[in-house]
Amino acid sequence: MRVASALRSLGMLCALFLTPPAWSESTNARPCDNGAGPPNDPTAAEYDERLIGVCQLENTDNTFAFKPSIRDQGTVTFTLRSCSPDGFSETCEFATPYAVALNGPTTGNGRKFILAGVQDNAEVTLTFSSSGVSEELAPGQLTGLFPGGANGRQVPATINVSLQNLGKLKGNFYSGTFSLGIDQCGNNDVGGALPCDGSKPVTRLATGEEVVFTISLVVDTEIRISGLEDMVLAPDGNGAYVDSQSFCVYTTARTLYRITADSQAGSGAFLLQGAAENLQYETVVSSGGRTESLREAVISSNTWRGHPQVDCNSYSEENMRIDIRVPPARIGAATETSYSDTLTLTVEVE
Repeated sequence: MRVASALRSLGMLCALFLTPPAWSESTNARPCDNGAGPPNDPTAAEYDERLIGVCQLENTDNTFAFKPSIRDQGTVTFTLRSCSPDGFSETCEFATPYAVALNGPTTGNGRKFILAGVQDNAEVTLTFSSSGVSEELAPGQLTGLFPGGANGRQVPATINVSLQNLGKLKGNFYSGTFSLGIDQCGNNDVGGALPCDGSKPVTRLATGEEVVFTISLVVDTEIRISGLEDMVLAPDGNGAYVDSQSFCVYTTARTLYRITADSQAGSGAFLLQGAAENLQYETVVSSGGRTESLREAVISSNTWRGHPQVDCNSYSEENMRIDIRVPPARIGAATETSYSDTLTLTVEVE
C-alpha cells in the first residue's frame, strides 16, 4: 500500500529528513472477484491483493488466424479490477485509475513489439483499450491512466493486435509471450484527485508478478468440423421436444473459431417443416463453459478454441455440443405428426 506521508505538509525543511513513502506491491492472487474484504485491516499482509485483479488473461494462449488483407489481426479480451477501499472498509469503494506497462519480444532497437517466427518476425502494434480510452503500448513504458471501477467492478479491457509488415511474412507461425504490469495512479500517487491524492491505499503489481500471456499468429490455418449425426427430437417430460449431441471442431494450433447455423426451411428463424406448417425451434451451442443461443444464419458472437487433433482424439474428446429444443408452446400448437429440417453448421477461424 502506498500512502503519502502526513509530514509532507510541514514544508521542505522537514521533508529533507523524511524517508520516502514505501511502495506497496501486490500480486494477481485475486484476479476475478470484487476486492471485498477480509482482510479489512490496511496493515494485513494480503490487504493490497484486494486492489488489483486481472481476470481471464493470465497464462492464456491467444491464437489468431492471419488475415492477409487487413492489419487488424485480432483482439485479446479480459477484465480488470482497480479500486481502493476506504481504510478499514469491507468494500473496495473507490474507482482507482491505473496505468499499464507491457513487456515482451521486440525489434533489435527495442522500439516495437514482435511475434517471433522461424524465418522472420512479425512486427505488431499492440493497443490497450478500456472504458473508451485507448493507447498504443510502447515496450516497457508506462501508459497514461485508464478508469478503474467503483465497488470493485471488473471493467472490460482489450489488447488489439495489428500487423505492421502486412503481406511480407515468410513463415507459417509466429508467437510471443508478454507480461502486463498494472500501476494504480501511475506516477502520481499523491498529487492527483481522490483516490490518487495520498489519502487512500494504492498499489502496483510487483516485479515478477506481472500477468503473463501469449499471442500467436497462424498464417496457414485449417479448420474442420466432424462427428455430426442426424438428430431425432423426443419429449423431455416438461412439454418440450429436445435432442443434443457432441461433435468435433479441429483448428490448427487450437485457433479460435466462430460458428453459424443455417436452417434449410427457415429464413431468420430455425424451422422444422411439416406438410402444411412449420415449427420454430431453438439452437444452442456450448463448449468450454461458453454457451450461446444462435440466431439463424448469424455468426456467433462467442469464440471457442479448436481441438489440436483432427478427430478430437478418435472422438473421445469432442469439444462442441449442440442442443435443439422445440418449446412447449410450439408443440401445443402443432397439428401434424412429422417435421424435419436440414441444419447446416459452418465454422470459421477467428
